[in-house]
Amino acid sequence: MTVSMDRSDAPLSPTSGVRFRAEAEHASALTASDFRYNRAMADLAVYLPLPFRRMVGAVHLRGGWVQPLASTAPAATRWASDWITSKRGDDLR
Repeated sequence: MTVSMDRSDAPLSPTSGVRFRAEAEHASALTASDFRYNRAMADLAVYLPLPFRRMVGAVHLRGGWVQPLASTAPAATRWASDWITSKRGDDLR
C-alpha cells in the first residue's frame, strides 16, 4: 500500500513545495511470497526558493523499518546467498 502527496510547483525540477510518500508492505504465504516480513518506509522532500539568483534549497529525509517474521532466514543470509549465485553467472550455465 502506498500513500503519496505532491505539493511542489513542478514535477521534474521543483523550486518550492513538499513531497511525501509512505509505503507499507506485508509478505507471507498469503501473498504468495517466498519470504516473510513486514516493511514500512517514509520519504519527505521540502523545496525552498533561496534569495540568491535562481537557487533552490532542498531537504530530503528517508527512513524505513523491516521486521522479518519468525519463519524467515535473516535478510543478510538471503541477500548474500542470492548474490553469490546470481552475480557469478552460475545460473547462466
